[in-house]
Amino acid sequence: MAELPKGSAAGKAYVEENAPPLVAWYGMPNWRLSREWLNAHPHLLTSQVAGALLRAAGTARGRGEQESADDLALHAQLLDNALHLGIDVAYRALIGPDAFQDTAAPSETALMTQIREWMNTTHWAESRAYLEAHLALISTESDALIRETYHQLHDEDERATFREHLSLLRLVREHGIAGGYQRFMLER
Repeated sequence: MAELPKGSAAGKAYVEENAPPLVAWYGMPNWRLSREWLNAHPHLLTSQVAGALLRAAGTARGRGEQESADDLALHAQLLDNALHLGIDVAYRALIGPDAFQDTAAPSETALMTQIREWMNTTHWAESRAYLEAHLALISTESDALIRETYHQLHDEDERATFREHLSLLRLVREHGIAGGYQRFMLER
Protein backbone atom coordinates (compact mmCIF):
# COMPACT_ATOMS: atom_id res chain seq x y z
CA MET A 1 0.00 0.00 0.00
CA ALA A 2 1.37 3.44 -0.90
CA GLU A 3 2.29 5.70 1.97
CA LEU A 4 -0.51 8.14 2.66
CA PRO A 5 0.04 11.68 3.92
CA LYS A 6 -0.99 12.33 7.51
CA GLY A 7 -3.04 15.51 7.88
CA SER A 8 -2.41 18.89 6.28
CA ALA A 9 -2.22 22.35 7.80
CA ALA A 10 -5.12 23.56 5.64
CA GLY A 11 -7.12 20.47 6.54
CA LYS A 12 -6.51 21.12 10.22
CA ALA A 13 -8.17 24.54 9.89
CA TYR A 14 -11.28 22.86 8.45
CA VAL A 15 -11.30 20.34 11.29
CA GLU A 16 -10.98 23.13 13.89
CA GLU A 17 -13.97 24.86 12.31
CA ASN A 18 -16.20 21.82 11.76
CA ALA A 19 -15.19 19.17 14.32
CA PRO A 20 -13.13 20.73 17.15
CA PRO A 21 -12.83 17.58 19.29
CA LEU A 22 -10.94 15.94 16.42
CA VAL A 23 -8.18 18.54 16.07
CA ALA A 24 -5.71 16.59 18.21
CA TRP A 25 -6.54 13.36 16.34
CA TYR A 26 -6.27 14.95 12.90
CA GLY A 27 -2.98 16.59 13.84
CA MET A 28 -1.21 13.43 15.02
CA PRO A 29 2.17 13.28 13.25
CA ASN A 30 1.78 9.70 12.06
CA TRP A 31 -0.89 7.06 11.50
CA ARG A 32 0.13 4.90 14.46
CA LEU A 33 -0.32 7.77 16.90
CA SER A 34 -3.57 8.66 15.14
CA ARG A 35 -4.86 5.10 15.68
CA GLU A 36 -3.75 5.09 19.32
CA TRP A 37 -5.43 8.44 19.96
CA LEU A 38 -8.69 7.26 18.45
CA ASN A 39 -8.53 4.03 20.50
CA ALA A 40 -8.23 6.24 23.60
CA HIS A 41 -11.25 8.37 22.52
CA PRO A 42 -13.84 5.93 21.12
CA HIS A 43 -16.66 8.28 22.14
CA LEU A 44 -15.77 10.35 19.05
CA LEU A 45 -16.84 7.53 16.75
CA THR A 46 -20.20 8.89 15.70
CA SER A 47 -21.83 9.37 12.35
CA GLN A 48 -22.24 13.07 13.24
CA VAL A 49 -18.49 13.53 13.65
CA ALA A 50 -17.73 11.68 10.40
CA GLY A 51 -20.41 13.80 8.72
CA ALA A 52 -18.77 16.99 9.99
CA LEU A 53 -15.51 15.91 8.35
CA LEU A 54 -17.32 15.12 5.09
CA ARG A 55 -18.91 18.57 5.14
CA ALA A 56 -15.46 20.08 5.76
CA ALA A 57 -14.14 18.06 2.78
CA GLY A 58 -16.96 19.45 0.64
CA THR A 59 -16.15 23.00 1.73
CA ALA A 60 -12.45 22.49 0.91
CA ARG A 61 -13.34 21.00 -2.48
CA GLY A 62 -15.64 23.95 -3.19
CA ARG A 63 -12.76 26.32 -2.49
CA GLY A 64 -10.50 24.42 -4.90
CA GLU A 65 -8.36 22.89 -2.16
CA GLN A 66 -8.38 19.35 -3.50
CA GLU A 67 -5.50 18.00 -1.38
CA SER A 68 -7.20 19.11 1.85
CA ALA A 69 -10.54 17.81 0.60
CA ASP A 70 -9.07 14.39 -0.17
CA ASP A 71 -7.32 14.21 3.20
CA LEU A 72 -10.47 15.22 5.08
CA ALA A 73 -12.53 12.69 3.12
CA LEU A 74 -10.01 9.96 3.99
CA HIS A 75 -10.27 10.85 7.68
CA ALA A 76 -14.09 10.87 7.46
CA GLN A 77 -14.04 7.45 5.81
CA LEU A 78 -11.64 6.21 8.46
CA LEU A 79 -13.99 7.36 11.23
CA ASP A 80 -17.03 5.87 9.52
CA ASN A 81 -15.28 2.52 8.97
CA ALA A 82 -14.00 2.54 12.56
CA LEU A 83 -17.55 3.11 13.78
CA HIS A 84 -18.86 0.12 11.85
CA LEU A 85 -15.88 -2.25 11.72
CA GLY A 86 -13.66 -1.31 14.64
CA ILE A 87 -10.70 1.05 14.85
CA ASP A 88 -7.86 -1.35 14.11
CA VAL A 89 -9.73 -2.99 11.21
CA ALA A 90 -10.46 0.43 9.70
CA TYR A 91 -6.85 1.56 9.96
CA ARG A 92 -5.54 -1.71 8.55
CA ALA A 93 -7.93 -1.51 5.58
CA LEU A 94 -7.42 2.17 4.70
CA ILE A 95 -3.91 2.95 5.92
CA GLY A 96 -2.15 -0.40 6.00
CA PRO A 97 0.91 -1.27 8.07
CA ASP A 98 1.88 2.39 8.63
CA ALA A 99 -0.89 2.55 11.24
CA PHE A 100 0.90 -0.09 13.31
CA GLN A 101 4.53 1.01 12.98
CA ASP A 102 6.27 3.67 15.01
CA THR A 103 8.99 4.58 12.54
CA ALA A 104 7.98 8.24 12.52
CA ALA A 105 7.67 8.54 16.29
CA PRO A 106 10.49 10.37 18.04
CA SER A 107 12.83 8.35 20.22
CA GLU A 108 12.21 8.40 23.96
CA THR A 109 15.19 10.70 24.46
CA ALA A 110 14.04 13.10 21.73
CA LEU A 111 10.50 13.04 23.10
CA MET A 112 11.75 13.83 26.63
CA THR A 113 13.77 16.72 25.19
CA GLN A 114 10.60 18.06 23.55
CA ILE A 115 8.66 17.62 26.78
CA ARG A 116 11.28 19.61 28.72
CA GLU A 117 11.38 22.34 26.04
CA TRP A 118 7.58 22.55 26.06
CA MET A 119 7.45 22.78 29.86
CA ASN A 120 10.14 25.47 29.85
CA THR A 121 8.27 27.85 27.55
CA THR A 122 7.80 31.18 29.29
CA HIS A 123 4.19 32.00 28.32
CA TRP A 124 1.08 29.90 27.70
CA ALA A 125 0.80 31.26 24.15
CA GLU A 126 4.37 30.08 23.51
CA SER A 127 3.50 26.74 25.13
CA ARG A 128 0.53 26.31 22.80
CA ALA A 129 2.60 27.20 19.72
CA TYR A 130 5.25 24.69 20.78
CA LEU A 131 2.65 21.97 21.27
CA GLU A 132 1.08 22.72 17.87
CA ALA A 133 4.52 22.32 16.28
CA HIS A 134 5.30 19.11 18.22
CA LEU A 135 2.10 17.07 18.13
CA ALA A 136 3.88 13.90 19.30
CA LEU A 137 3.67 15.49 22.75
CA ILE A 138 -0.03 14.62 22.76
CA SER A 139 0.78 10.90 22.43
CA THR A 140 0.39 8.24 25.07
CA GLU A 141 4.19 7.82 25.04
CA SER A 142 4.58 11.44 26.11
CA ASP A 143 2.08 10.98 28.91
CA ALA A 144 3.91 7.88 30.15
CA LEU A 145 7.29 9.66 30.08
CA ILE A 146 5.92 12.63 31.99
CA ARG A 147 4.39 10.37 34.64
CA GLU A 148 7.56 8.25 34.93
CA THR A 149 9.76 11.34 35.29
CA TYR A 150 7.33 12.94 37.73
CA HIS A 151 7.71 10.03 40.14
CA GLN A 152 11.50 10.50 40.11
CA LEU A 153 11.38 14.21 40.97
CA HIS A 154 12.03 15.56 44.45
CA ASP A 155 11.68 19.30 43.82
CA GLU A 156 8.08 20.31 44.57
CA ASP A 157 8.06 23.20 42.06
CA GLU A 158 9.19 20.86 39.30
CA ARG A 159 6.60 18.27 40.35
CA ALA A 160 3.91 20.99 40.19
CA THR A 161 5.00 21.89 36.65
CA PHE A 162 4.72 18.24 35.61
CA ARG A 163 1.26 17.90 37.21
CA GLU A 164 0.12 21.07 35.49
CA HIS A 165 1.27 19.84 32.08
CA LEU A 166 -0.31 16.41 32.59
CA SER A 167 -3.58 18.17 33.32
CA LEU A 168 -3.16 20.33 30.24
CA LEU A 169 -2.47 17.28 28.05
CA ARG A 170 -5.62 15.60 29.34
CA LEU A 171 -7.67 18.66 28.38
CA VAL A 172 -5.98 18.90 24.97
CA ARG A 173 -6.79 15.26 24.24
CA GLU A 174 -10.41 15.80 25.23
CA HIS A 175 -11.03 19.19 23.62
CA GLY A 176 -8.32 19.75 21.02
CA ILE A 177 -5.44 22.17 21.42
CA ALA A 178 -7.41 25.42 21.34
CA GLY A 179 -10.21 24.10 23.54
CA GLY A 180 -7.79 22.40 25.93
CA TYR A 181 -5.74 25.53 26.50
CA GLN A 182 -8.89 27.61 26.90
CA ARG A 183 -10.29 25.26 29.55
CA PHE A 184 -6.91 25.01 31.24
CA MET A 185 -6.67 28.78 31.58
CA LEU A 186 -10.20 28.93 33.02
CA GLU A 187 -9.38 26.25 35.60
CA ARG A 188 -6.17 27.93 36.80
